[in-house]
Amino acid sequence: MPHLLIRQFVHEVMAEASLNRLDATWRRKFTDELSHEVARKIGIAAVQMLDEKGRDEYKVFIKQFHRRHPTSEEVDVFFRKHVSDYNVRVRNILHEFAQDFLVSMKMKG
Repeated sequence: MPHLLIRQFVHEVMAEASLNRLDATWRRKFTDELSHEVARKIGIAAVQMLDEKGRDEYKVFIKQFHRRHPTSEEVDVFFRKHVSDYNVRVRNILHEFAQDFLVSMKMKG
C-alpha cells in the first residue's frame, strides 16, 4: 500500500480516537510510528498470502533491490500482481487494525 495512503489512514484513525487534538510534535512522531506499524502488518500479511511460486518470485523481486529498499509503490504493484483480491484483503487488515487500535485507546482513556 503506498506510503501516502497509509499516512492518510493513520490520520483518520487518530482523528477518530480524538488524538488530533494533542501536541503537534507528538502527533507527528506517533503518526510516523503508527504508519510504520501499519505498513509492517500489511507486509507480513501480504507475504503470507503468497503461494510457493509467489514466495519464490518475491525473493527474486527483493534481490533486485540490493542497493536500496523498494518503494511502497513498487511492493504494492508486486503484491497486486501476485495476490488475488489483494485490495480487499488489505482493506480487511486496515479495518481490523483500526478496530483494535480504537478499542485499545478506549481501554486506556
